[in-house]
Amino acid sequence: MQDEPTPTELTEAVASFLRNDIVPLISGHNAFKLRVAINILDLVTRQLTLEDASDKYSKKPCKICY
Repeated sequence: MQDEPTPTELTEAVASFLRNDIVPLISGHNAFKLRVAINILDLVTRQLTLEDASDKYSKKPCKICY
């Protein structure tokens, strides 16, 4: 059975699809709005990545606390 994609993988896949397959087909103001949407997806991807890293770090016990 296949594992479900993570939220990070999903946002990366959508941004990549839009960037590689849709951007070349769009022009004018719609192209601008599409680039804004791609940038937002990239931002969300970075935030999710930082959260994942932070969650992994915060689950480790604090040596100073013990």
